[in-house]
Amino acid sequence: MKYVNEYKLQPDDARILSASRELSDFYEELVKLSGDAKKSCSYITTILFTLFDAHGEAISFEWLKFGVEEFARVITLVNKDEISSTNAKIVVEELFLNGGTTDAIVDVKKLRQVSDTGALKAIAEKVLTDNPGQVAEYKSGKENLFGFFVGQCMKASAGQGNPKMFTEILKGLL
Repeated sequence: MKYVNEYKLQPDDARILSASRELSDFYEELVKLSGDAKKSCSYITTILFTLFDAHGEAISFEWLKFGVEEFARVITLVNKDEISSTNAKIVVEELFLNGGTTDAIVDVKKLRQVSDTGALKAIAEKVLTDNPGQVAEYKSGKENLFGFFVGQCMKASAGQGNPKMFTEILKGLL
């Protein structure tokens, strides 16, 4: 009941996470380190379980090539907007397959989001300058083009720009 009452998880998730002592110990430690009960649950039940399944492995934590600390670090980086949730999956898969450290994987694979306002604003300004037709259409009411601009900014930043920041910057520029 702790998982439902204290961590505010759905009953099904609570049942899954308490299915074995090993799993519940891993989850409890992950919550303690990450400070995020819901995301800890989600990352175990979606990302980690999918990897166990895809590689034909029984769900067992004793042979994992990484410690719970590295998994908690992934959640921390997502919560600080340093990596995207999409890139979090890439990091966890790399940890699962090869071990290592979260920060090393993020840096080697260049997955850290850029949150430098000046750099992102320069990219956004260039995207708007390079797409005058779309800017004119947007300003005349085609508001669904906003996603196009964010997408172009993400493409121009090689996926490393923080999309939330691009959204705010573009709103200011448009």
